[in-house]
This record gives sequence, C-alpha cells and structure tokens, in this order.
Amino acid sequence: MKNDKKRQYTIHETDVILDKDRLKSILRSKKMEYIELYRRVKVKYGLDIHYKGFMALLDNRSSWKLLYAWAIVDVLDINPEDIFRIIRVDVEEKIKEKEEWNKKYGNKKG
Repeated sequence: MKNDKKRQYTIHETDVILDKDRLKSILRSKKMEYIELYRRVKVKYGLDIHYKGFMALLDNRSSWKLLYAWAIVDVLDINPEDIFRIIRVDVEEKIKEKEEWNKKYGNKKG
C-alpha cells in the first residue's frame, strides 16, 4: 500500500542562521541597540514589520528564504548583488494585485 501521508514538515539538510553573538558584538561596536537596528532597517527598506516580528527573524525562526538565496548564489559562485535587486514596491498596487488574485484563485470552497 502506498504511503498517502502528507509531509508534515519541511526540513532541509542545511540552514542559514544568524550568528547572534557576532551581531551583538557588531551592535556593541557601533553603540547600537536592537531597537535602533530595527528602526533603521524598517525606515531604510520600508519594511512592514513589527519589532516582535523583527526579533523573531533575528532568532532564526524564518531563515528558509535566505537559505534559498544563499544556496543559489553559492552554487553559481556569484555575489547576491549579481542576481538580487532591492526594488521599491507600490504598496497600494500590490494590495490590488493580491486582492484580484484571491478573487480569481483563492478561497474557493466547494
């Protein structure tokens, strides 16, 4: 009989983690607290994130996207800047796109 169980977890054999001790040392050398790092990152990149969510990122709770990016540039032996770009997003337009996508494909219950 074929095993029809759905996979419960995605667990990779590799991960990218933030070296918290190194980050603390860097923050200390710059005379910066976590809250200041959060504020600067949020303002500079226009991130829609609360402090609690930001700190969760620093606790390595959401590293999978970073792992994929790291893996791609490592295998290609390139720098992240070679293929990744920081872009500005029209937030209102993106909201409209997501709403239209959800109307067309999402939340379809029979």
